[in-house]
Amino acid sequence: MFQCKLCGDEFPKKTKLKNHMRMHSGECYECETCGKSFPMKYCLIVHERIHSGEKPFCCEQCGKGFAASSHLVTHIRTHTGERPFSCKHCGKCFTRGSHLLIHTRIHTGEKPFSCDICGKGFSANSHLRRHVRTHTGEKPFKCSTCGKAFSQGCTLSLHMRKHTGEKPFSCDTCGQSYPSNTILRKHMRRHDVKKQFQCDVCGKYFILQCLLKIHVRTHTGEKPFKCKVCQKGFIGNSQLLRHMKSHTGDKPHLLLLLKRRIFV
Repeated sequence: MFQCKLCGDEFPKKTKLKNHMRMHSGECYECETCGKSFPMKYCLIVHERIHSGEKPFCCEQCGKGFAASSHLVTHIRTHTGERPFSCKHCGKCFTRGSHLLIHTRIHTGEKPFSCDICGKGFSANSHLRRHVRTHTGEKPFKCSTCGKAFSQGCTLSLHMRKHTGEKPFSCDTCGQSYPSNTILRKHMRRHDVKKQFQCDVCGKYFILQCLLKIHVRTHTGEKPFKCKVCQKGFIGNSQLLRHMKSHTGDKPHLLLLLKRRIFV
């Protein structure tokens, strides 16, 4: 790995480090739409397609379009199952070298990116940028259909599927489709009886042990999650967070403050 001595970022190739150094020297290309800078003109061209919506590289298997050929190459691996980047510590494989680099830091404990506001460390710069938005409240990703804004691009992509009806993740067992891989994985547990958890009191089954634990409290009466405002108790954290909105109304910054009071 080649590391930048100015900011600590690491790169698998010396050429990538060289391109990165242009960001520090001021030798870069700026987007006229949003002002973001890039070390190479090609990177700027790819970025500008975010604004124009242009996706000239299409997958022959599913028809999905991409702004860069490298993104298409990575996507094709979701069809072929190819994961050429392997972790030397645990053997886990990845479709991208950058994902392997971030994963390796789980084993080394390295967190080179720190938040200037709270000091929390992160294994990837993208994770730090996402975290900083919890302090600033910034939501730079806006839905072109309904105007709703998000702090993460992946959340916007998932949201857009509500408008388009796209459900690209399908169950191999029953064929049912879902808008995200996370929802699909939860669904798959319904087919695997061995992973189901049964309530000893009423016999009801649950796909996750944590859901069974919450359910059991409906029998025991236990309500360990208390509201800091009115002291009302709840069987689960999600129920408490739902209740907190009755105090904050449509004011997400107040809800965030109450969450911090709960988890501190």
